[in-house]
Amino acid sequence: MKGAICMRKWLSSIICSCFVLTGCSVTIDPAAEDLNLTYYPETFNEWQQLQQQQEREKAQKEQEAEMVDEPKEGEELLYVALGDSLTRGIGDKEKRYGWTGRLADEMEKWPSVAHVELDNRGKNGRRSDQLLKLLKKGHYDEQLVEADLLSISIGGNDVMKVIKKDLFQLSTTTPLEKELEKYRERYRDIVAYIRALNPDAPLIILGFYNPFTLITDEENDFNGIMDRFNAVMEAQAIEDVNACFVPVDDLFLTNDDLVYHTDYFHPNAQGYDNMTNRAIVSLQQCNIEAMSNGQIGFEEVMQSE
Repeated sequence: MKGAICMRKWLSSIICSCFVLTGCSVTIDPAAEDLNLTYYPETFNEWQQLQQQQEREKAQKEQEAEMVDEPKEGEELLYVALGDSLTRGIGDKEKRYGWTGRLADEMEKWPSVAHVELDNRGKNGRRSDQLLKLLKKGHYDEQLVEADLLSISIGGNDVMKVIKKDLFQLSTTTPLEKELEKYRERYRDIVAYIRALNPDAPLIILGFYNPFTLITDEENDFNGIMDRFNAVMEAQAIEDVNACFVPVDDLFLTNDDLVYHTDYFHPNAQGYDNMTNRAIVSLQQCNIEAMSNGQIGFEEVMQSE
């Protein structure tokens, strides 16, 4: 009897052990085990294909590393832009500093230029007398000395100051003609001060346009005086062997191409695009490569009008 009981206990232990072992075996995940397996080619062809694939992956990684780590060859340029709202890029919803920021971006595509650091010193509403005063105080001396490229846009607010004084009773251009003579002297002084600190850097002189072509019938009178203001700037560029005048008045005769901001005074993003294109064309015509002694150059016009 005792033997039978012991036999039953022994069988029960064996059966329980089987269930326990069976349960343990269920918890093993074959897929998890496979993750640790290393693939070994079974034939020479498979081994050769695996080697070629590994070599391709290694070469691709090295090429990607070189593209990231190897800087573009070319000049590192400091571009200092002085002026008013056109320099600052007022009206540019893309927030790219108008034509100055776009020009800096485009120049980085040129073969001789690796990077352009834009130091934009434009301010909305600034007049030529205010800029000259800042210059004489030495406000921009350090930047001007270090600059590899310079630009000025100034004068539009000089005109606006006269017009705003008596907008509805301005029957003749005489007040503007008087202001023109003062502007001529101030502009010469501005360029002279810049050149005393930096005689060699290419200087972009941006002309301005007549925004009143959209809102007044007096466009002939205003256009005539605007042409004379632009002539002052162009004459200054001609006198300076390293300066380039960029005319933009013809880009804003109408708003057919939607070039104006909603204030109908400043350019919008499209207007600044057009100004940038004109600046690039003008720089090629002025031979900026020769002006900069080869520091700034491009093989062909990057954009067309």
